[in-house]
Amino acid sequence: MHGVGVVSLGFVMDAIADRVRETGMPTEEQFQKDLTALKPVCRWTEGHWEFGLGYLRKSNEVQNTPKDIQVLANYLLVQYKQLVWNASKS
Repeated sequence: MHGVGVVSLGFVMDAIADRVRETGMPTEEQFQKDLTALKPVCRWTEGHWEFGLGYLRKSNEVQNTPKDIQVLANYLLVQYKQLVWNASKS
């Protein structure tokens, strides 16, 4: 993982903090649990990112550019909302 991943995960960590804000600061365990839920949809070192609508990118083709940061951050945030945030409300 390089800059694009670090910045994108920063947005996800902000979302984790937002999700638990009523109970205080998230613990290390909360961050770990929520981030682990994203593991099946991440392609940091091999395979293809599946951004939807047939938009695939090899793991090593996602670059540290504003456009790729936006694409990856949006993808991870959508996945986070589906896999964790909305699931916790059920």
